[in-house]
Parts: sequence; structure tokens; C-alpha cells
Amino acid sequence: MSEAVQRGGRGAAAAGAIGLAVCAAGLFADPRAVAEGYLAAALFWTNVAVGALAILLTHQLTGGAWGRFAAPVLLGATAMLPWLAVLFVPLVFALGELYPWAGAAPGGIPAHLVGWFRLPFFAARTAVSFAIWIALAALVARAARRGERASRLASGGLILYVLTITVFAVDWIVAREPGWYTTAAGFVLSGAQFSAALGFACVASALLPGPMAAEHAKGRQQDLGNLLLSAILFLAYVAYMEFLIIWEGDLPAEIGWFVARNDGVWPDVAMLMVLLQLAMPMLLLARPVKRSRYGFLAVSACALAGSLAVAVWLAGPAPGPGALPLRWPFTAAAVLGIGGVCLFAFFRALGEPARGAGAPRRATAGASRPERSA
Repeated sequence: MSEAVQRGGRGAAAAGAIGLAVCAAGLFADPRAVAEGYLAAALFWTNVAVGALAILLTHQLTGGAWGRFAAPVLLGATAMLPWLAVLFVPLVFALGELYPWAGAAPGGIPAHLVGWFRLPFFAARTAVSFAIWIALAALVARAARRGERASRLASGGLILYVLTITVFAVDWIVAREPGWYTTAAGFVLSGAQFSAALGFACVASALLPGPMAAEHAKGRQQDLGNLLLSAILFLAYVAYMEFLIIWEGDLPAEIGWFVARNDGVWPDVAMLMVLLQLAMPMLLLARPVKRSRYGFLAVSACALAGSLAVAVWLAGPAPGPGALPLRWPFTAAAVLGIGGVCLFAFFRALGEPARGAGAPRRATAGASRPERSA
């Protein structure tokens, strides 16, 4: 697989350079459109990388053959995190284009949140979140190389994961409309991250020759399909319950976020999410689809594309007068640019194979009994 990995890395690097160059050129035409597209793309690839970290931490607690099968792909996805930390820096300089409270004439921010949204504190919170994620990814990768089950690391790591993504969701999603608040932001983002990471893992496992070469690949592929479907249903549940509660309350302080997504192309984005992120993955309920390489790949690719639509939906337009919709060419360029850099890191990590995460602490004598697929 080394030759395919090397070609993939070179192609990803070239695609990333082209996409980022288009974004840089677009700054002269429409800085705000570029910033909005870049935010959606950065959110999508961060969901993939951080979601992979959370899944690896979960597997450290639960064990299971599915985790050892998916570990190389998931560990490769966590290798994107240091690059994403750097790629988030341009967004800090573009806050004035994205957030009403950071513009030349700040507005819309409640008085008691002025200190929370001061730029140095805002940037520091994001930097700390990435530092925690990168450190956890390094510790998980070390445990994987040693074939250890790091249960204590996983327990503490998942607590840190919940805290950091809640802060991250409030800063980068909820703060797009400073007067809006929701207690479900962390739940929605965690569902988006799990579904994006599992969609990526399913697509990569089906495309790369290594994981699919094993005799037990069909069973492990079926396990990943079940997990992907579970993550998608969780995301659909928490997102719909958030909408239902806000719709029933019908309070001005709560409905603005959804009102802004009721015009222009946004209803189409919502339908795209339902189709790609919910309807198509229902095919995974059929056992033959989960055990067919090409059927599994097609459904997983739809789910991954749906995860991109979810990121676009969450990034959304900044509500209020003068709010602009996302400029789709710049969004596509940003997805290509950031994705090219992230996939370069992913392929480079695949070139450094590690032992499967969550290996047993003690080897048992004799042949091991194969684990059943869900």
C-alpha cells in the first residue's frame, strides 16, 4: 500500500495548494464570502479529526475488533490536528467578517458576554482546545504502538473532549449570532463529529487496499456500518429535538438562528442534509449493503458528503442586516485546500504503520476465537 499512499499524499498536497491559492485570490474579490466558506470547510475537517480522536478514546474503554480494524485510518485522521491548528489561524484574522461582535462596529453582544468574546481570550480558548486534542491524539497513538489499553487516559480524555467541544461549539457556531443561545450545541457538534469521522473511516477503509485485504474484513466492515448508522441517528435526534424545543418556545432570543436559515439556498441545504446524512445511510440497515464493498463505499460516501452539508449548515450565514449567504465556489475551494493539507497529513501518517489500538493487555494461549459481527 506504500506506493498508493505516496501517490495519495502527493495528489493531496497539490490539491491543497490549488485550493488555498484560490481562497487567497478570492480575498481580493469578496473577503467575507471566502471567510464564510473557509469556516465551513475548517469545521468539516475538524469534525473528522476530532471525531476520530473521540472514537479512539471510546474504543480504549470498550475494546472490540472493529476498533483494531479501523485504528490505522482513525489514527491517520488524528494526524490532521496539528495542521488544522495552523489552518485555523487565518480565521482569527477574519473574525470581523464572520462575527458581529468582532467587526469594526461591534454589535449584538450582551453586556455580560463582552469579556468572554474579547479577541485574546477567544483565540486562547481555541488554541487550548487544539493543544488538548493534539496531546490526547499523541497519547492514544503511543498506546496503539505499544498495543496497550489506556483506560485511564480514555476516561479523562473523553471528559476533556466533552468540555472542549462544548466551548468550541459556542465560540465558532453559536457566537455567529451572539444573542442566541442553546444548551444542545455540544451535543449537536459531537454527533456531527462522530458521523463525519465514521463516514471518513468507512470510505477510507473501503478505498485503501490494506484494510480490505484481511479475511475478516466483511465482518469488521459491517461493524463500522452499524456504528456509522448509530452516529447518524444520534445526530438526527439531538438536532431535531433542539429545533423542536426552540420551535415550541417561539422566543425571539432563540429563533433567530433558524430564521436566518429559512431563506435563499438554506432550505435546499437542509434537504440535502436529510437526503445524504439520513435517508441514504438507512440502506445500511440491509446486511448485504454493509457486506458489499461497493455498496458500503457508496452509502458511506453519501454520509460523508452529508457531513459536509451539516458543517455548511452549522457555519451558516451571520444573521442580521447585510448577512451574506455562503459563496459556494469559495466553499468548494476551501474544502479542497484544507482537505488537501489534511489528507497529506493522513497519508503521511499511514506511511508509519502502528499496531492496532486497544490490543489485549495479555495474550491468551492458543488460537483466539473470532469475534462475531453485530
